[in-house]
Amino acid sequence: PLQFAAAAHPGLTSLAEVHDSAFYYTSYVTNDTSHPILGMYSQHKQLTTKLDDKWFNNAQFVSLLPIDRHLYVFYKELTFDYPSPILTSRVARVCLTDPGGNKLLLHKHFRTFTKRRSRARRQHDGWSSRLFL
Repeated sequence: PLQFAAAAHPGLTSLAEVHDSAFYYTSYVTNDTSHPILGMYSQHKQLTTKLDDKWFNNAQFVSLLPIDRHLYVFYKELTFDYPSPILTSRVARVCLTDPGGNKLLLHKHFRTFTKRRSRARRQHDGWSSRLFL
């Protein structure tokens, strides 16, 4: 069986945010290996990300931030786009009104989940950030 085990993983941070009577959280699910997840629980529904490296790959969560109609998740994860894996800063986004998938596709999972690499660059007049690359 799956069990939430954030305390069993030293150095890994679980986060939580309440917005419009919905509880959003990041945690780590243990099922032979540790899988990072984003979840949402409200009176009417419960959604999570899939236990799949395409959603989060060895993620280390940094922050949750609701802005307008979206929840942003800032985190770091291993990227294998280079000759050797590197830790990459990323931001994921879900709609706060995400209805979840239907019974055939993405059942009980977020339907609006997207993620992008975040990167900062330096200009000669100071720092500027390039968030969604």
